[in-house]
Amino acid sequence: MNLFDLFDDDGLSVYAETFADEKEEKKKATKKETKKDSMKSSDKVAKNSVKLPCKVYMYMHDTITLTKELLESESDTLTNVEVESFLKDNFKIANALDFSYEANTVYGTVSSPSSDDKITIEESDVFIFNSEEVTLSDMEGTISKEDLKKALHEHLGELYLGESDLIKKGHIILPIFKEVKDSDATSKLFGNVTISLYGYKDITFSSEGKITVSALKKAVENEYPDLKNRISIVNLDGVGNSVGAVICSNTPLPAAKTKDVYKIDEDTEIKFFSNTLPKIPAGEYSHNNLCKELAKVGVVECNTPNAIIVKEIAKQNLFILGLKFGGSKGAY
Repeated sequence: MNLFDLFDDDGLSVYAETFADEKEEKKKATKKETKKDSMKSSDKVAKNSVKLPCKVYMYMHDTITLTKELLESESDTLTNVEVESFLKDNFKIANALDFSYEANTVYGTVSSPSSDDKITIEESDVFIFNSEEVTLSDMEGTISKEDLKKALHEHLGELYLGESDLIKKGHIILPIFKEVKDSDATSKLFGNVTISLYGYKDITFSSEGKITVSALKKAVENEYPDLKNRISIVNLDGVGNSVGAVICSNTPLPAAKTKDVYKIDEDTEIKFFSNTLPKIPAGEYSHNNLCKELAKVGVVECNTPNAIIVKEIAKQNLFILGLKFGGSKGAY
C-alpha cells in the first residue's frame, strides 16, 4: 500500500496546499527575523555617520580635518565606527575619549573622574597635557593622585594643574579641571587675560571692566564657532592672569568629586552599629584611611571600605559606621 493511498485526490491536494502554505510562512518569518537581526546589528555597529570632509575637535588636541585623501577612502561617507577607529589608530589621546556627533562635526571629550584618591601606573602609561606626552614607566605602581601631580609639575616645570583631578582610561592619564567660578574670574583677573585652549594656540582677551566666565567662553567661541556651548573655562592662575580652556560635551564639564574628610579628635566616639569602638589617633581621615585605621583595631568589615557607610552626628561628636546593602555580613 502506498502512503498516498491514504488520501483521496482532494485530501492530498489540501494537504499539499497546507504544507506549501506553512513552508511559505516559515520562509517569511525567517526573512523577517533575519532583517530584524540585521537592523539590530547595524544599530550596534554604526549609530552616526559623517560626510567628508569633516572636522574633529578633541580634548587637549588641535583640530583634525578628515578627508578622503587622509583616510584613503573612496567613499564620501564614514560611520562613527570608521571615524573612531581611524582616530584611535593615529592619535593616542583618542583612546581615552568619548565621542559625539553634531552637524557633521565630531567631538572627543572626557568622562567623569573616579572618586578614588589613588591611581595605578603601568609600564606603558602616558600622561597627556596640552598635546605634550610624558611617559610614566619609571613610576610603576599605585600612587596618590596628589603625589603624581607634584611629580608631573617637577618634570614639566611650567605645568600648572591647579584644582584638578586625574582620569585614567586604558594607558592614558589626563587631567580634568573644575570649571572656574564667576566670582573668582571677576575678582582675580583683569585687563589682558591669556586663554590657553589646551592643544590649540593661546587667545588674548581684553576687557576694561569685570571679567566673567561667559565673556571668556565667548572669546574662544569667536575663534572657533564650532565650539559654541562646548567650552569650559578652567585652571585660573591669578598670578599669571591666565585661564585654561578645554573642549567639553554640550553639558557642563563634570567637576572632580569632593572627597569626604572625617575630623577625629580625642573626644570623638566611633560606633559600628551600636558597638563603641576603641579610640584611634586624632587627625583628619579620608574614608579609606578611616577604614584602614579601624581595621587595625579589629573591625574586619573595614578591610572592604566600599562596603562601609559612615554617618557623622556633629553635635554629639559621633561617627556611626554601618554596612551597605550587599556588603559583608557580621558585626564587630
